[in-house]
Amino acid sequence: MRDKEKAAAEKSVPKSSTPVEKEIQTEAAPEPAIEVETVDVPAEPVDTPADEPADVPAEPVEEAVEEPAVAKPVAKPEPKPADSRKSLLITVAMCAFALLVLVGTVAFLLTRNNGGLVINKKTPTQLYAVSLTSVASDKITMKNGLINSSSRVYVPGVKHACANFVGLEKTTHKITWSLLTFTKDPTCQEVPKNAPLMTDKLFIYDTDSEVIVRKLDTGAVVWRTNLKTQTRPILAGNQLYVLFQTDTSANAPSYVTALDMATGKAKWTSGLAGILNEQLVATDKSVFAVGYTLKNQTAKSHDSCPELARLDPATGKSIYANNYDCITATKPVTNGTPLYSNGTLYYRIDQNLLSINEDSGKITGNAKLQTDLSEVKLAGLATSNGTLYVAGLGNKVNALDTSLKTLKWSADLGGVATADPLATGGYVYVATDKQLFAIDAANGKIAWRYGISKPVVSNIIVDDGFLYYYDAQGLHTLDLAS
Repeated sequence: MRDKEKAAAEKSVPKSSTPVEKEIQTEAAPEPAIEVETVDVPAEPVDTPADEPADVPAEPVEEAVEEPAVAKPVAKPEPKPADSRKSLLITVAMCAFALLVLVGTVAFLLTRNNGGLVINKKTPTQLYAVSLTSVASDKITMKNGLINSSSRVYVPGVKHACANFVGLEKTTHKITWSLLTFTKDPTCQEVPKNAPLMTDKLFIYDTDSEVIVRKLDTGAVVWRTNLKTQTRPILAGNQLYVLFQTDTSANAPSYVTALDMATGKAKWTSGLAGILNEQLVATDKSVFAVGYTLKNQTAKSHDSCPELARLDPATGKSIYANNYDCITATKPVTNGTPLYSNGTLYYRIDQNLLSINEDSGKITGNAKLQTDLSEVKLAGLATSNGTLYVAGLGNKVNALDTSLKTLKWSADLGGVATADPLATGGYVYVATDKQLFAIDAANGKIAWRYGISKPVVSNIIVDDGFLYYYDAQGLHTLDLAS
């Protein structure tokens, strides 16, 4: 009998330990019926074989329960499944919040938001490159050729299905607009002489002998007038100002006329005596004709003598006509495009940058711009937030205060700028014949540079995180926020 009881006890140990171990192993599973905290091993019923008595002595079972495999899990009860799920949800939420903070921090460090324009500090990627063949590129200047609108970028002077102007949709970069200009000449030779102008409804351009205004939506001619323009027409308010000559002989007089945009009729015409190489600048209260004459020319030097005439935009009458002190230069004479900002006219002639007060006509600043090149290149100007940016002299972009007395910084481009700088959104964009640059406007540090195969021949447009430029291969679009 003692042997049978001993055998029954030995059989009962594995049968009782197996269910208990199974319950402990699975108590983490999310099943509501499992209550791990109430596990009581001694009270657990033990199955016995049918041929053995049911009243098995408890001593052997107590010894079996003391086995380490059973006692170890029971000594450390787990939390309820409901509490585990709650803890897990809290942990996941905290991790998600931390991830969002991390992503936001990284995005802030890599990008800046400047008036809606997000600029990536890394080199941008090219999204599109549309091949456009230039028409008579020796006759057209693309310097200010690209025109930006809310939905399109307009490109002049290209040959596309006998059209000299095309508009590319920004979202698809496909040509969705073209202006046919072969109404007078089916061979498409109505070539623009200068970069065009555009309003919400009108497209304005000049040829060798005419100024033409067309409707933007249909291309229909609104008016055209015979004028031999000298420079690009200037649009200010409801008047179009045109600088022209009546003949091309040496020292022929120049004239400025104000044309009514609705009819094309001249409101006034004013002669410019003695001013050569003029360029026009128009404001709401002034029309400037700025230029220079040359004196004392030798094989090694010359004197460049700046001249400025200010006209009343309502009547064309002269407000003042000033001849300034001549500037001796040892390099071929060049003059940059004038820039007007906040009552001051900025004008570069040779290596000198002048600032002229609009009301008095007096020179208020004269900065000597250094260059190590054998020839002074055409320098472009841009201004933003009280700083004047000058590109194209030497291999640098210079930032000066508007009084021209303090050089804030100078950035080396490794090449001569081929396009006017663009200052917007805290950056200065400029191009050489091999690279495009984004320069931090505050400190002159180069944010990124982008290699190009052909020189940029147009102005640069930056809009809504994209940069547009034109070269000999066509129109290019760069994603600045990629």
